[in-house]
Amino acid sequence: MSSNIVFFGHGEFSGTEVPMKTVVPEACKLFLFARHREMIAPARMWDIITALIHHKGNQEGFTKDVKEDTYSLRRIKFPGEDVHNYRLYPVDDRLYDIGAKTNKPESTSWFTIVTTEKKEGETLQSLMQHHKGKGVNFYWLPCRSIPDKSKCYVDLFGKPTEQTAEGAQIILSRPSNYFKAHPKH
Repeated sequence: MSSNIVFFGHGEFSGTEVPMKTVVPEACKLFLFARHREMIAPARMWDIITALIHHKGNQEGFTKDVKEDTYSLRRIKFPGEDVHNYRLYPVDDRLYDIGAKTNKPESTSWFTIVTTEKKEGETLQSLMQHHKGKGVNFYWLPCRSIPDKSKCYVDLFGKPTEQTAEGAQIILSRPSNYFKAHPKH
């Protein structure tokens, strides 16, 4: 099993999950690429996949690069930290990548792409439990939106602006404090 698991598809937090929050498993990390209530442009998801391929397992180099504006790592959650129990939904044509001519990336020797075919989706908790292991890094590329899109953000920074979402606030620039470092204990 790969020690790098990339969740790919559509994502949302309904607020009705039981439990509403889950915990990052022991000896694992969770990388999040959007704010809570934020939708990601598919082009950004593909940029992150490209960065993963480029770094070929160099975790330090990848993390350094994705903290920059192009990829915009939002935060890293560490073992025992809680996180909203997001739901991963199936890949569809809205995630199509023109360059790769596909809507689903391929796994490589150092990371595994995880999607779902379940129409009702799968919770982050169940996905992490299924793929956990010592030293596993989870990458949540999907949106972290909520059902009421008028209370969401759409991150289009550096991407074409024709994508909109039912009244969501469009983000065309990123605040300097976008990456939230690990809280001090």
